[in-house]
Amino acid sequence: MLAFLLLGVLGSFYDHVKAGTQPACCSGVCTDLDNDVASCHACNITCTSEAPTCCSATCTNTAIDPDTCGLCGSKCTGTNPACCNGICTDLSTDPAHCGPCLASSCTGVNPACCSGTCVDLNSDTNHCSSCSALPCGGAQPGCCFGQCTDLFTSLQHCGSCTAAPCPGLLPACCDGACTDLTTDAKHCGSCSTACNLGPGGGGCVGGNCISCPTNQPFCQSSNTCCPGGFTCINNGPLPGCCGPLNVCPPLSNYLGDSICVSDALDSTDRLSDQGF
Repeated sequence: MLAFLLLGVLGSFYDHVKAGTQPACCSGVCTDLDNDVASCHACNITCTSEAPTCCSATCTNTAIDPDTCGLCGSKCTGTNPACCNGICTDLSTDPAHCGPCLASSCTGVNPACCSGTCVDLNSDTNHCSSCSALPCGGAQPGCCFGQCTDLFTSLQHCGSCTAAPCPGLLPACCDGACTDLTTDAKHCGSCSTACNLGPGGGGCVGGNCISCPTNQPFCQSSNTCCPGGFTCINNGPLPGCCGPLNVCPPLSNYLGDSICVSDALDSTDRLSDQGF
């Protein structure tokens, strides 16, 4: 009879606790040591404010624990998984939590989190347009609006990403500075060609170097060496000119135009030629 009574009591106790995964009777009260914050893992072990939730018989904080994020059994995944305020994230890629949970959101025109570091995909030379992009190359690599470019040679971004496109008949970007290959004696025809000017001077004309001897000075207006016996005279802001085939341009000292005269003419002849 006693045996039947004992079986009945045990059966009643089992009915009360059989729903728990780790049933127990603590101080005369049925509980589940798996999830009871007052008896977590063992009777009378109470979870604290630092870890106020009992998950699988372990006190935890579902606001920060990546194994129980938000609720018991919710495990965060990713390269660098984390639980930020009860929400799973990946600290390697999340621009709102890049590196640590408390990090400020990434900023920029096109902000991104690459391997736990904030970058701007619009301008970062190591992550230009995407985190997986190869670093930009060139003599002076730049990332302009998400496109890799060489600021030493780019016609559209010469010297900086915000530079205006290079102008000219034959525009070029040489060492980060805009130039015109048709007229620049330091970069004549190409960035690597510098004119070797003669004793009479010279220049770059149509992308070709002109070098003048001593007795034939270079005239910029005509882009030629003066013929023998002629010289360049400048009475105004513009360079002097001899003109092609020894033909002088119209004279007008009062307007500051260039004049071309023969060395053989004396001052009286020059004034006479000019109508004085």
